[in-house]
Amino acid sequence: MTSSWMSRLVRRSEQLDPLEPEIIAVLIGETPGCFSKAAIEQALLFEITELVAPHIEAGASSKATIERVAAVVALAARSAARRPQLDDALSEVVERLATVGQRARVVKGPAAAHSLYSSPLERAYNDIDLYLDPTSNIDELRALLSALDVGQQRSDALLELVRRARPLHEFTAHIGGVMIDVHFNPFGLVSPVIDGRALTARFAPRGDFDVPDPELGLLVTLVNLTRKGGGALWLVADALRYAERADRIVLAELASRERVRGIAERGLHRIDLLRVDSAAASVPTHRALAIPEPDTAGMPFRQTRIVLQRERSATTESVVALLRWYLPGRLQRAARRD
Repeated sequence: MTSSWMSRLVRRSEQLDPLEPEIIAVLIGETPGCFSKAAIEQALLFEITELVAPHIEAGASSKATIERVAAVVALAARSAARRPQLDDALSEVVERLATVGQRARVVKGPAAAHSLYSSPLERAYNDIDLYLDPTSNIDELRALLSALDVGQQRSDALLELVRRARPLHEFTAHIGGVMIDVHFNPFGLVSPVIDGRALTARFAPRGDFDVPDPELGLLVTLVNLTRKGGGALWLVADALRYAERADRIVLAELASRERVRGIAERGLHRIDLLRVDSAAASVPTHRALAIPEPDTAGMPFRQTRIVLQRERSATTESVVALLRWYLPGRLQRAARRD
């Protein structure tokens, strides 16, 4: 018998309408001249008001009510008002890591905002994501954890897991009221990365911090998109922009090394189809591939779903890591205690 949460998930999936042409346009980076009533509602539903509001403020018309259009602009303004707090936290992280001779490797939302959009304010995010190379020298990692104000007991547990080649895939710290999400695996997978040094080499300077190159940025986005579902439209927008810049051969090599090539290829196929479909998006029957999948973030099977899709050579290691995540031992509990 289907559980209640699964029933709700199925109902929500059935009720979702195809993305409106204007929404597809802003995801791709184009400039629509007018927003339909349905497009304004989708901007609110999928929380991409930061992408839509600049077009409205630049003079794009809308068939929606003044109140709904104003809601889009107001939500985008609220996001912009919080950005200084996030920027200050990012600057603080950069400065703290610089004191121990390290540059901050920023991933996901902040990296995309500063690399892919005409204005960082167009890409919403609520925390700062950092990547730590699990193959780094233990003393260097200890200094980094100390710079992030990670407590001694927690730091010891995190480092012991690194020594055992079983690093926690992510943990959180807080600076200036902002969550700092620290990743030993930037793909959001519970199992360790295959080659941490190779991933580190794919970061390049962007101002005071480092961001992934297009190939790594795209791979991180595609794997996270698979985890969260197409309803996470920020990830769709990121993937579309990274895909324009990435070398597909290099991407395939990187994905193969990390044993997620199948996941990446399926995600990239959907992104490519969305771009092709944009030309015919005014015909609803041509927009089936643009229907957002339900957002599975927070669902109990989120990690299971993606871990079991990894290539066979990584399955055993991944399943063991999955069990440790849901049934943590003493070290895992200490490392996750915030």
